[in-house]
Amino acid sequence: MIKDIIIKAKTIKQELWVFFGVFIFAFCLNIYAILHYKTQWKELYTHIHIVVLLAVGLYVILLLLRSIFCIIKRGIKKKV
Repeated sequence: MIKDIIIKAKTIKQELWVFFGVFIFAFCLNIYAILHYKTQWKELYTHIHIVVLLAVGLYVILLLLRSIFCIIKRGIKKKV
């Protein structure tokens, strides 16, 4: 029998805030690139799809790192 997975609203809000932070970071990287390479400011909105892909990629990496940290933390708690 398959059990239902329940994700609490608090967890969903937390993950949305994490993704929002990652998106803002990727957006700031785009601004930095525009300033550094002295390109046109229209790239701020014409390359938004790349910013979203970068944000998703960074979020996945962050999710993996957080998962590894959680597994290690649980392993340490069980040993003590």
